[in-house]
Amino acid sequence: MLIKYFTDLCLFKAGPSDAPVSWRVFYQVLGVYMGVGWLISLLHLSPMQGLFSISIDTAIIVGLTWGLLSTKGYRSRLLQTLIALVGSGVIFKVLALFLLVYLKKATQQAGFSPDFILSLLAGHMVWSVMVKAYIFRDALTVSLTMGILITIVYVSITVKLMSFIFPSI
Repeated sequence: MLIKYFTDLCLFKAGPSDAPVSWRVFYQVLGVYMGVGWLISLLHLSPMQGLFSISIDTAIIVGLTWGLLSTKGYRSRLLQTLIALVGSGVIFKVLALFLLVYLKKATQQAGFSPDFILSLLAGHMVWSVMVKAYIFRDALTVSLTMGILITIVYVSITVKLMSFIFPSI
């Protein structure tokens, strides 16, 4: 049931209001999100740095979402919005993990051109941004343009903070 919901969400067929209202579900999905994020971080960070990295990522998405919903007076939407963001994040992190592992292995082979995989990763990033924008648009009752701007600010904050903490990335 949850896999179908998250798939529909990533295909713009469901919204955050369709997510279950359950802290248990949130913590389960958050555990998977953090686990997959940690695996991705192991491609370029130590295990402890990876744990720190995914913890920061999680704190940013939870803090930003809580702040935005509180500002708009929609705190009651927090749980479903977080489940939607984190659950769709699992889908995108799993896809990214496969692409990044393939890219890392393939670039070690002579004569491999990474262009196709990099194109898939670029498309993946745009799709991920659009899904987050869609979730923010619905949860905050704002325009899609505002949802995109919120998502770009979220991504920018995350990238800048990670670059500051982990300059070697």
